Amino acid sequence: MQHKIWVKRHIVGFFQENRKSLEIRLGGGFFRSIKVGDSFLINGRIVKRIVAIRNYENLELMLRSEDSEKIYPGISRAQLLNLFREIYSHDQVRRGGVLVFQLS
Repeated sequence: MQHKIWVKRHIVGFFQENRKSLEIRLGGGFFRSIKVGDSFLINGRIVKRIVAIRNYENLELMLRSEDSEKIYPGISRAQLLNLFREIYSHDQVRRGGVLVFQLS
């Protein structure tokens, strides 16, 4: 099954260049129904197949376990944690956890 997702414009290039292979989303609602073998249609332009899905209790555990360069090339883990904290509240993360979609 193909699922439409949207990312900021400057992130699309990372997908096109195969520098970004991990997509991070909160673990609630729609994203819980996605399965390995499904695909993402990113910004209506790029199709990436989901080859693995990992679930983490919080952002810190996720960032200790995953390669930050594959999440957002060019920024450090600390910068990435700050970025995610600006986007997601503690309560949002606590309710659904953090999903990591590994793409190919």
